[in-house]
Amino acid sequence: FQLTLWERNTFLTQHALRSGFYGMFYGTLAIMFLFNLVLFVLFRDRSFLWLSIMILCAGLYMAAYQRIDAQYLWPEQPNVSGSRVSVLYGIGLFATFGFSRIFLDTAKYAPRLDRLYLLFGVLSLAQCLDVVIKGIWIDWLLQFLGGVSPLLFLWGAVLRILQGYRLAWGYLIAWAGLFASMAAFALLGMGLVPQYALFEHGPKLGFCIGLGLNSIGLWQRFKAMQDAHAANLDQQVAERTRELTEALENVKTLRGLIPICSSCKSVRDDAGFWTRVETYI
Repeated sequence: FQLTLWERNTFLTQHALRSGFYGMFYGTLAIMFLFNLVLFVLFRDRSFLWLSIMILCAGLYMAAYQRIDAQYLWPEQPNVSGSRVSVLYGIGLFATFGFSRIFLDTAKYAPRLDRLYLLFGVLSLAQCLDVVIKGIWIDWLLQFLGGVSPLLFLWGAVLRILQGYRLAWGYLIAWAGLFASMAAFALLGMGLVPQYALFEHGPKLGFCIGLGLNSIGLWQRFKAMQDAHAANLDQQVAERTRELTEALENVKTLRGLIPICSSCKSVRDDAGFWTRVETYI
């Protein structure tokens, strides 16, 4: 256990700087959360909802891990933070698997990996039982998921890159930065690295950059889908226009060969009866 003594003025200066950085960090997460939530409401794309839940749980998890939420939200109940860490981690990891399944489109291009994502997503929710069921198996599950999940995300990114999905590059870079930030954050919490500004604030900065890259990548994916849908509609309209043009040319050709009434557009058959063009054709 390491104890650091500060002079009063030095402590106040450091406290002000730390509070300002925390305000910027959690403010940035709040902006990204609201941005993706608004996009979900506007476009009804579930990937924006998953990313919003990820950002929300990540912010609350880090605040609970550092007991910042107990300081500002429920100072009279400091033990609440500890009990919510595993719950927030489980929900956040579940949302991460859901986001990855949609963003990487694993159900279509990597069905085996998609089933693994689904399985690990369900296992992630099992950590929420830590609130009502205490046991060492929860800690084992937390360590297992924490060690295997990053490998699954990186595996999915590399697999989709090899399949030619360019947006997976941004996903890979974002998650590599996120996992490095989480590793540094865990080492800092266990006291294995000194509490310099780089080690203390670097993981949070990397975390914001990683989530920001995921938000940008998700928006690019959505725009690409919209452009592809618009191009498909244009192609369908062009094909339909061509079919109608050909049909009109056929009608003009038939008008020169068979008697057609200029008023009702009916056709006179060989028996002398007038029938509709649709029936005659």
